[in-house]
Amino acid sequence: MIRVFLSVVFWFFLCFQSFAQEILRLEGSDEGMVMQALRASPMQYGCFGSVSVEVPDILFENDKARLTAAAVGQMDVLARVIGHSEFSHDSFVIEGHASAPGSDAHNMALSERRAETVMEAMVQRGIARHRIAWRAYGERRLLYPKRPDHADNRRVSIRRIAAGSAQWEALEIAARETHRLSFRMMVAEEGGAWWALPRDVVARTLPVFLCVSASRGGLLYVEIREADQTQFEPVGTYPLPEGGLVRVPHNREFRFTGQAKWQEIRLRHVDCMRAVCPGPGANLQEKLEIAPKRRPPEPVSPPKSGLAGCGEPGVICEVFKVRHE
Repeated sequence: MIRVFLSVVFWFFLCFQSFAQEILRLEGSDEGMVMQALRASPMQYGCFGSVSVEVPDILFENDKARLTAAAVGQMDVLARVIGHSEFSHDSFVIEGHASAPGSDAHNMALSERRAETVMEAMVQRGIARHRIAWRAYGERRLLYPKRPDHADNRRVSIRRIAAGSAQWEALEIAARETHRLSFRMMVAEEGGAWWALPRDVVARTLPVFLCVSASRGGLLYVEIREADQTQFEPVGTYPLPEGGLVRVPHNREFRFTGQAKWQEIRLRHVDCMRAVCPGPGANLQEKLEIAPKRRPPEPVSPPKSGLAGCGEPGVICEVFKVRHE
């Protein structure tokens, strides 16, 4: 009996090994590996989000924006991936990174030039310019934090952004140093989410939430009011990393019942680099610099005073209004 059992196990092992080798042959090239990684679902807690991939061998010479010899060969591979019909409706952001030696300003400028180098290489290879943008992170997202001078920290990653994602507007505009807040309304549904027009939301009292992204890291204050209210009521305060994505509310949905003539949701974003962010916690800066996660950012305690108003430097506001008339 034991011999039969071992024979069956060995047979399954051989079949699995053969299957695994076939997969490795299909995805063994760099192009196949990148394609497979970018196929991961870009959905993030119901929002159309993005997928970021560290592309092999797109490395740079030390303290320069010049590609290494191996990286030049990878440009054709990357252009084929971005131009693939499977991703024809998506957009891409080239993200430049630097190793830690040198000043913050120097490393940021260096990673900007590196990202631009790769983006221009894509355009030269036939990728439409409106589908691609670049973003620089300097030394803020080291691949090897414990080895800040490691050569692999001088790299480029590629972010695939799903069609219709709020992240595209935020990240695409970020390279121009413009403060932008972008949002989408989504209808919550078991097993997923979908877009709907405001009139459908009201007529059917559908549960909705907003997907919000910003071109700069900061605090997002969310407030709501109805037609008979003079003041907005707070919904939550969220740390929103640069180019990140937040679901509002993070753990429930809005419902527009039609009982009031209209309802408004106000999004107030404070750029913490250009305005004072009242301290909702000592680790705020860390929350603003982490890469976007699959888990929705949770709200933090709102400041008791010192909240910057709409129109002040470093502050932008967007109002989402649903009319019930």
